[in-house]
Amino acid sequence: MSNTCFSVDVSDFDSDQDHVNGFHQAVKTIMEVDGKINFADYFPWLKLFDPQGIRRDAKAAYGWLDQLRQKFITQRLRHRESNFPTHGDLLDSFLDFQQKNRSDFDIIHIKALLMDLFIAGTENISSTVEWAMSELILHQNVMHKLCEEISEKIGVRLKEAEILELPYLQFVLKETMRFHLSVPLLLPHKSEINVKLNGYTIPKNTRVIVNAWTIARDANSWKNPNHFTPERFIGSEIDYRGQHFSFLPFGSGRRMCPGIRLAERVMSTMLVSLVAQFHWKLPNNMLPEEIDMDDTSGVTAQKATSLLLIPTTI
Repeated sequence: MSNTCFSVDVSDFDSDQDHVNGFHQAVKTIMEVDGKINFADYFPWLKLFDPQGIRRDAKAAYGWLDQLRQKFITQRLRHRESNFPTHGDLLDSFLDFQQKNRSDFDIIHIKALLMDLFIAGTENISSTVEWAMSELILHQNVMHKLCEEISEKIGVRLKEAEILELPYLQFVLKETMRFHLSVPLLLPHKSEINVKLNGYTIPKNTRVIVNAWTIARDANSWKNPNHFTPERFIGSEIDYRGQHFSFLPFGSGRRMCPGIRLAERVMSTMLVSLVAQFHWKLPNNMLPEEIDMDDTSGVTAQKATSLLLIPTTI
């Protein structure tokens, strides 16, 4: 995502390690604090004391990322003032648009968009791939089918166009996103009119939070919903575009995630890169059923215990 936004890899192993750790920690902190219940929201007199430290931690994390964004924006503006060639990344696109629409789109808007892209485009993708690898280790039959498909179709040569045409790979990713939704509770929406639903009246302007996690495990929509079964998508027309309300990993409607195509490509490439080029085993003779499959509470549902695997070359 940093390459897409700034043409710079902020997690490059050759870059300053404090810089890399700061980026990872800031994103992780934001995901945690944004999903916490803040007692100060219910007892306003507690805001002054911030008893849970939520405001303190959020301010530090957002402040760190704000400095990072400002640094890249300042460098880019100087670069453009010197009439050097543009990078052609998202930041250049935003700045080009800002120059044409100065009254409606300024640096504040650019920084807000970059913040959303950084957070949503890094944490959710990496978390989904980690869940996918965990399920593949738990279900060796699924791992075997996926490896067979990769070896038959593309071997170890990784071409994006071919990767996206691997059907069983897409079944595995869809099932992972159904079984382990990155965002279990979709970001709040608001009712525009008074609505009656199942005997309840939802007044206009009510904040509505969709429990996508429960929808994805509803037995009325899914057979054996608590089992990881990629084959359930064979012959299915269900996709990521939010038109099938039993499967909403990216939301639905006008405010659904705008990064669907990017996420699909990145997750597919990452998972194939891991599976096609390595065999994986658990450390210390650990059994697959001993993997901790609990998740954390927050904006995103990450693994409570990070997956640890040992790779060996094929």
